Amino acid sequence: MWRVTRKQIMKQKAEYVSSRPTPYTTKTGVKIGLAYQPRPQELTPDGEFIQSILLGQKAPMLQRSGMMLYAVLVAAVFIFLAVVIK
Repeated sequence: MWRVTRKQIMKQKAEYVSSRPTPYTTKTGVKIGLAYQPRPQELTPDGEFIQSILLGQKAPMLQRSGMMLYAVLVAAVFIFLAVVIK
């Protein structure tokens, strides 16, 4: 005997609702979701940095100082390894 679980029913309902165009017009003519606007995606710090570069803006001072600190750290590790291996 084949049984439909509650989870499967909820999944089917969600797929049906999400496939409707916005705004959805009911039989009585009421438009549901007429003023709906999806939220804009929030930028991550990396995405914001990439976008600023693509727009031709200079990197923020904090970002530059972070990159400089990283470069000094990498150089220090390489020098340390060169001294230890020698």
